[in-house]
Amino acid sequence: MLHNASLSRIKIDETRCFRHLRQPDLRETRKLRPYLMVAEASMEEFAGLDTSDPNAVVIGLAPDKFDFGPMNEAFRLVSKGASLIAIHKGRYYRTHSGLSLGPGPFVAALEYATDVKAKVVGKPEKGFFQSVLKLLDTRPEDAVMIGDDVRDDIDGAQKVGIRGILVETGKYLAEDEHKISPKPWAVAPSFVEAVNVILGEAEQYIGRAT
Repeated sequence: MLHNASLSRIKIDETRCFRHLRQPDLRETRKLRPYLMVAEASMEEFAGLDTSDPNAVVIGLAPDKFDFGPMNEAFRLVSKGASLIAIHKGRYYRTHSGLSLGPGPFVAALEYATDVKAKVVGKPEKGFFQSVLKLLDTRPEDAVMIGDDVRDDIDGAQKVGIRGILVETGKYLAEDEHKISPKPWAVAPSFVEAVNVILGEAEQYIGRAT
């Protein structure tokens, strides 16, 4: 995220970036030894964790882990009592070749097979957005969520009182704005125009979903 922002010449203070799940959450607070189903690029965030004899399964966006071997191992662990933790339950995301399955369907498969409900620590859970507001020392009415996922980004944020701006890029599909209630506060064609809405320079995008 920071890399993409820098390419767009957007300056972001790294200390004000919020991660779904941090290493201390597993090691110190929950005393968990995770079986990690996360992308290789995310593995460094869990460096140093004890992963021997796992007592938890942690699932993020990891396409190379979503095949029979790793999924069956996760199934066996959860069946024996391991906790099931989902970094998020996104249904799909967009790649260069088109839409692809996100972690949500695979989390749902494990829930179905084990009869265990996953603990979701990221979007769209209210606790995630409330934690971000606490980190930023900001009230919900003073915050705005910009995203391309009408359920995880916009609906999740609006349920805690944050205004949501749905952007028609990324995973957005036509008519997404009509899939939630209340509808997005604004619908903008791009991230730049969403920022302009916040700055009061593109009010024509407010209420477009109504």
